[in-house]
Amino acid sequence: MPQRKISQHYAVFKQNLLDFIHTPQFKAIFVFGVCLYLVALFALLRGNAYYLDDWVRSMNRQGFSGFSRYMATFLVEVLNLFDGILDISPLYQLLGICFLTLASMAILYALNGGFSFWGIIALAPLGLSPYFLQNISYRFDCATMSFALLCACLPFIFRKNLAVFCAVSVVCLVFSYLSYQAANSVYIVLCLFFAFVMIVESFRNNKKHILAFVLSCAGSFVFASGIYKVIFVRKTDINSYASDKMLSFSEMFGGGGGIYANISTYFHHLLSGMAWSPFIFIFYALCVFFVVICCFGDFARESKNTKASLLGKACIFVCAVLFLGVSLGLSFGAYLVLEKPIFAPRVFNGIGTFVAVLCLFCLRYSQNGKVFKFLGRAFALILAYQCVLYANCLWQRTYKAARIHNVSGKFADK
Repeated sequence: MPQRKISQHYAVFKQNLLDFIHTPQFKAIFVFGVCLYLVALFALLRGNAYYLDDWVRSMNRQGFSGFSRYMATFLVEVLNLFDGILDISPLYQLLGICFLTLASMAILYALNGGFSFWGIIALAPLGLSPYFLQNISYRFDCATMSFALLCACLPFIFRKNLAVFCAVSVVCLVFSYLSYQAANSVYIVLCLFFAFVMIVESFRNNKKHILAFVLSCAGSFVFASGIYKVIFVRKTDINSYASDKMLSFSEMFGGGGGIYANISTYFHHLLSGMAWSPFIFIFYALCVFFVVICCFGDFARESKNTKASLLGKACIFVCAVLFLGVSLGLSFGAYLVLEKPIFAPRVFNGIGTFVAVLCLFCLRYSQNGKVFKFLGRAFALILAYQCVLYANCLWQRTYKAARIHNVSGKFADK
């Protein structure tokens, strides 16, 4: 009997995966998404600059296993035909762009059951957020970081069958951790997003199914995190710039410290570098549009009875505000429970996903789709503009460093 169930679940997994791949316009949307990222990141690719750890890896050709990223090391070794880590740029960046496009397509398919060009544009913040630009800047890491993000998104194409969803979630989350740990926040944000979508469409969903989905997400995440922590994590020095040591239960919820302190520091770092950027203003606008659409969208009109309709809108309004607050707080992922987490833009993967799903939700459920198509196009252009500015600044910094090195060398010779 168990073997028969496993066979049935495997058949469902295979069929869902084939349905995803054979969805109409799959190839066209994939090519469009890749071109979108190529245009936005062209200046970064053209700059061809080494970034931080790239200098060390180009010299010692070491992998990523030192921080328990064994899958990342394996993927890069495969790309280099097991001849150590070599600089085969821009292949790393191109592969990373392909992974980001597939991740966007997985989210779009999980929500709509199909693909659209406007949906891919709406999901552009997934890989073009100012915070994820640091991930793309790493020449040797960008492909594996993007692969980790893809692994966090893939399980949701199986979300209608919870048994398959749980199994795929555990496997994909372990692969994601082994590629780049920070991508776990993407899975958390997507879990909350799809749970919220099920709530606002509750007249078409069984309430028990919503609870089962939430528990499946939580159980899969905890189980996969436990597997990674117990089996794969290598102990790190507590005096290093980051540590894998978790807070104790009493420390997590202690007054003024623990999770609260980590969230406060996380929000400070989120806003400190982007306080007056267009990204932040658009983010605020999206939050407002999101709440408005939740209250006045078609799913808010479950009943013709005015009193029942108002009560439904009030409930959806509360759920929308709770979703925004909880998702924003948990967009830092499992790093919230660490004693010494990393507060760097490269680990803020969840915030880009959060903005992306807000854009997609507004496009999907807005009564006036033309307005959000225009806003989506404008947002994508602004993100591409910021990518160009960032890439040019990065190249200029590299050029200045090279000039200083050359000039100082001439003075030393004299």
